[in-house]
Amino acid sequence: MKKIEEKSRFIELRAKGYSLARIASELGVSKQTLINWQKEFCLEISNMRALEHEALLEQHKLSLRARTELFGEFLSKVREAVNKTDLSSLPPAKLFDLYAKMLAANLAQGFSRLRIIGYKQFSFLFIQN
Repeated sequence: MKKIEEKSRFIELRAKGYSLARIASELGVSKQTLINWQKEFCLEISNMRALEHEALLEQHKLSLRARTELFGEFLSKVREAVNKTDLSSLPPAKLFDLYAKMLAANLAQGFSRLRIIGYKQFSFLFIQN
C-alpha cells in the first residue's frame, strides 16, 4: 500500500514541476526508481500537469474565455471613448497613422503585407497572400 501512495505522490509532485532530486529527497526513493516511474506514469503526469495548469488559469481568471471577455469589454470602452472624441483636432499625419493601422488590421486576413507609400497621396501597396 505504501508503494501506491508513493507513486501517487510522485505523480502529483512531478506534475507540479518538482525535480527528480527534490522528489527523491522528499519520498526517500532513489532517482533511478523515479526515472522508471517517470516512464511508467508519463501519461498520468501529463494529464495531472494539464489539470493543474487549467486550475491555475481558472484561479487567476486567465482562461481563454475570461481573457476574451475582458478584451471585448476593453474594446467596447475604447470604442465608446473614440466615438466621443473629436478627431478634427488631430494633425493629418496622426489621423493618417490611425487610419493606416486600422486598415492594416482589417486587411491582415487577406493580405500578408500592407506597405504605405505616403500619407499625402494616401497611396497603398497591397501584396496579396
